[in-house]
Amino acid sequence: MAPTTMIQHLLCDPGYRSARLRGGWHVWAGPQGVEPPPWELLLENLALSSQRQGELRVLANLGFVGYHAQRIAGVGDIRRELSAECPDTETSAHLFLSMGVQSGGYGRHKDDNDLWFWQLYGSTDWRVEHPEGDYVGTLGPGSWIYVHRELYHTVRPRGARAAISFANHYLIPKNTIKLF
Repeated sequence: MAPTTMIQHLLCDPGYRSARLRGGWHVWAGPQGVEPPPWELLLENLALSSQRQGELRVLANLGFVGYHAQRIAGVGDIRRELSAECPDTETSAHLFLSMGVQSGGYGRHKDDNDLWFWQLYGSTDWRVEHPEGDYVGTLGPGSWIYVHRELYHTVRPRGARAAISFANHYLIPKNTIKLF
C-alpha cells in the first residue's frame, strides 16, 4: 500500500476522528500497510543531521533525535499528507533512535501541537494522560499513536528502537482553528 493510501486510511478512521474532536488519543496497533524505511536510511539521516548545525539532539545513553526526517524516502510523502489534513499548519518530522532501555527521552511532557508517532522498529511504552481515561500500552513495529496537543505523555524505549514523530505546528492562533 502506498504511503498516501495508508495515511488516508488512518485519517478516515472513526476512532481517530473522534479523538481529534474530543482532544484525546488514538492507537493503530500493528503494521498499517507501509514498510518502514530500512535501518541504513535511518542511520544515513542521523549522520546527515549530525553534520548540520542544530539538526541533531543527543539524549542520555545513546538516544538521538534527528530533525528533518522528511528527507528519508517515503517519510516526506507522509508529512505532506498530514500537512494537507491540517490546514493552517506546517508538519515536521523527527527521527527518534534509541540504543537501549536506558536511552533518554523527554520524560513526562506535553506539546503545543498534535502528534502522530510511527513506531518503525523495536517497541516503546506509552502513557498518555486524559481526563476521560489514560492510555497505557506498548507500541510495536508498524503501530501508530495520535496524541492531541496539550496532553501529557511519557515515552520509554523497551530496547533498541527507531520511530518517526510527526507534529503539526499552527500558523494561526489555535483557538481559531476549525478541525473538520
